[in-house]
Amino acid sequence: MSYTLRTMVANNTIQNNRYLGDEYQVVLSDDNYEEFARHYERYFGKKHVKEGNEDGFNNDTYGFITASDGSQWIPMYKSQRNYIMTASGQTFSNLTWKP
Repeated sequence: MSYTLRTMVANNTIQNNRYLGDEYQVVLSDDNYEEFARHYERYFGKKHVKEGNEDGFNNDTYGFITASDGSQWIPMYKSQRNYIMTASGQTFSNLTWKP
């Protein structure tokens, strides 16, 4: 089965789809902070600070998705909706941030 990341932004007026391949990895800050922090530093080029940082990306980023071949590191933001879709267009997983 192949997967696509569907991201909805700007009050659901903009939709982006990124092909992930046959498998993908999800790293969430609440589930595995150390791995999330490594992904954050690799993607943004700076360390993640849990609290007290004025950097908008720092506060808005809650996870990363890595495509099956490792070619894509995609941050997930609280201000967007994130879904994993199957090749048939069905929702496989809703990864939207939940407070």
